[in-house]
Amino acid sequence: MDAISLGYESHCSTVSNPDRLLNKLHLHAQWVYDQNWNVKYWEYLTRFNDIAGKVVADCFEVLERDENSFKWYSTVITKVVEKILDDKQHNPLSINTLPNDILDNQFIDKSLELLQIAPENQSIILEIVEKPFGSDEAIQLIWNKLLFLQNKWIRIAIDDIHFTHHSIPDEPSQWKENLESLLEQWLLPDVVKIDGKKMNILFENKDNPDFKELIQTYKSWLDNISQQIIASWKECIIVAEWVNTPEEITFATSLWCNAFQWFELKELFNK
Repeated sequence: MDAISLGYESHCSTVSNPDRLLNKLHLHAQWVYDQNWNVKYWEYLTRFNDIAGKVVADCFEVLERDENSFKWYSTVITKVVEKILDDKQHNPLSINTLPNDILDNQFIDKSLELLQIAPENQSIILEIVEKPFGSDEAIQLIWNKLLFLQNKWIRIAIDDIHFTHHSIPDEPSQWKENLESLLEQWLLPDVVKIDGKKMNILFENKDNPDFKELIQTYKSWLDNISQQIIASWKECIIVAEWVNTPEEITFATSLWCNAFQWFELKELFNK
């Protein structure tokens, strides 16, 4: 067997092994800016040392499995705690959370570790990714735990909001069902994030008559949810993902977005 084949096999072995993946895990901070181009919060994204970008999706698929996801969540918490203790991170911060993590018996205690060591008034955001909540019993348990954490001043974000349209290839998403499950129990999110791919499509078709109804749907829904959040005496953050130019930011603002995220924004706003 040649060296290239050996390297490939070793690489595949690492990608399929959750413990090896967690050993290679590092955090990449991506800034979320407000309308005045101040940093609103940092989102800590999972990355992997020396693993090719084209196979990273396979890494996430391994870590998202029920038996692995909470170890992933715990590893991220541990690394964020290290950053705070090293005095490298006093900004508000966000981490991704799978519904299966919330169901774990250790979820509350692990999440509270961030509050216990965070500087006073440092906001912590848990971003719920668009995976199924599960049974009615699971939904009730998720709601109870998230409400408990909200009452401890941890903020809740809902990821990848998007509305279907005949002109856009549809992709499965649980965001609507998940959010509706929480709203039925009067748990309002603090942060709503608009899917980046859909933001790009909307911007590219902002003058297309066929998209007029869809864009109006976004405006109406985001206006409605923002008014509900504000009425509950909370700050409402609506994040537009994948915006790169002042023109895209202006368009996102017209959809009620008041925060903006993408890796190129740091360079744009620091000019």
